[in-house]
Amino acid sequence: MNKFFLLGVTLIIVFIGFSTIDQAQPEPKNDRIYQYLKPFTPYTLEKKFGGSGFAIVSKVSGVKEKPPAMELMKRLDYLEKLWGQEFLKIEGDTLIVYDYNDKTKEVGRIKLVLEKEKQWVKTFYGI
Repeated sequence: MNKFFLLGVTLIIVFIGFSTIDQAQPEPKNDRIYQYLKPFTPYTLEKKFGGSGFAIVSKVSGVKEKPPAMELMKRLDYLEKLWGQEFLKIEGDTLIVYDYNDKTKEVGRIKLVLEKEKQWVKTFYGI
């Protein structure tokens, strides 16, 4: 009976560990589009001094957010989605990026080649 109890507790701990890791994962991204948009987003990850984690830094205001490690990537996704809703626009098969300092100034364009790219932009950024 002790062997089964120990095995059961071990399996429960492993299951909880994997589910925690799964919950901390950010949403999947379209690599080509996301890599193009990354330089335009007003948020960066900064390693905290002393190696004790990361902070999200706004390029606009310089404000640093220090969410718990488990929430870091989800928080970054959330902030990027808010930015995208305001500063991205789809016209036909082209994604237009506007400057976060001046919403009327266009700073980039990318052709959405595949329908799944267009769908990803619409669902991820909510535009």
